[in-house]
Amino acid sequence: MERSLRESLDISQGSFSIFLTRPLTVVLLAVGVLIAVSPLLRLRKPAALNEDPET
Repeated sequence: MERSLRESLDISQGSFSIFLTRPLTVVLLAVGVLIAVSPLLRLRKPAALNEDPET
């Protein structure tokens, strides 16, 4: 996997934009980011549940 990444970056002369040229890669990168960020979103959710709606 690392070898493929290095080869891709060599072909694109170091530009990461090569990974955003096709819609499928954009979708896969977005899903990866959402998976990576989802634990952070879960930490914020319980705090909102602790609010007292009567005050």
